[in-house]
Amino acid sequence: MSPGDAAQEELRALLAALPSDVEPGPEGYEVGACLRALLELRARPEVPSPLGRALARAAGIGDQEDDDNVLWRALAALGVERGPQLRILSRPKDEGPTPALKDAMWGGLGPMHRYDLDARGDEARARSEAALDDFVEALTRFGADAETITLIVTTPLGNRGLLPRVAARLRLGDRDQRLLVVFYSGQYNVRGAHEDIARLAGDARVTIVDVSRYSFFGGQETPTDNMWRVHEACRGFDALCERANPELAQRSRAFRAHFNRELLRPTIVFDRERPPPADTRARAQALWNASESAPDPATAAARFAEYRALLGRPEVLARLKSWKRSTVIGFERDAPVADACVALLVVLLRRAPDELELIAGDWRYNGRFSELVASARPQTPALAARVRAPRRWIYQVFIGLLAAARCLRSLDAPG
Repeated sequence: MSPGDAAQEELRALLAALPSDVEPGPEGYEVGACLRALLELRARPEVPSPLGRALARAAGIGDQEDDDNVLWRALAALGVERGPQLRILSRPKDEGPTPALKDAMWGGLGPMHRYDLDARGDEARARSEAALDDFVEALTRFGADAETITLIVTTPLGNRGLLPRVAARLRLGDRDQRLLVVFYSGQYNVRGAHEDIARLAGDARVTIVDVSRYSFFGGQETPTDNMWRVHEACRGFDALCERANPELAQRSRAFRAHFNRELLRPTIVFDRERPPPADTRARAQALWNASESAPDPATAAARFAEYRALLGRPEVLARLKSWKRSTVIGFERDAPVADACVALLVVLLRRAPDELELIAGDWRYNGRFSELVASARPQTPALAARVRAPRRWIYQVFIGLLAAARCLRSLDAPG
């Protein structure tokens, strides 16, 4: 049985074991209906296409945070063969316990090569370059018999020429191959990689597919904007994940408790245009400092709990950056899920291509986001993926993919 078929069987078993009397959540979503939507879509005949064939096997460049783990587990549930991964390390994000927490979440999702964007000193830089060479060699072997090598990129790359170097070292012309780069281009990612992407888009052997959650879903807020919204909107989602795969749930919570804390530093959490009063900011900074300098873990946790409680007051919450509010409220349960749009792209492309629109144009970075500009002779040609009509069924399939990623134990096996 293939890994994708095993995942289907496990999903059916999870669905059969769900209570039958679960009421929908406040937005009308229930995890059983979402799993059924995914299973029914997967049961449709596959619609062949060159892009769909290229996405049957993929390697990745990412930072292996929570959203990357969800993406690659969701792709595995769809039967996508996982290739080598280049893990991008950067400071200060990847200092302290963060790398070990990432390793614990990643588990058996595939071979990993670590590239330190901020390597200091000749020896550290040499290690990173050796890791890049090893990754390219593994990627070459992985795609040796394919017309197209597929690379999914989900992290900023520092605009240091990393992607063009990977493409050059693959020596695509020697084997008459192409490179497909599917790039998740959220605002933070594209700001840190737009020069690399633009250089790569000018390569005649490279196809760029740009995916961004906001534009992918038609520029509207959805019940899938982040993991906390999914937990709130979809009745039974949280309980199913905890029951079906408690080990993964624990590892994910441990990562988020550490990582999300750093996202709530008082220097970055408040809305610059509408900050809270000065005395509130001073109190927040004092509580943060007390948690940082506490003499023991219990005191540190208590001071941080006070800090979070302050941020959670309605009058203070309203003065936070909008994307920080779910982190305050959900904390250990909150995580971005935008990368998983790539998994939704894969399943729709294969089973319901009429639901998708692929827009061709000249790839541009406008200072905030990526965009495609109509051009008769594009210098940086690319495709942008969009859902034609975002609606409840699409969101059910997406939540079903997130549930599969969080629940399936078969995905923990080395692949």
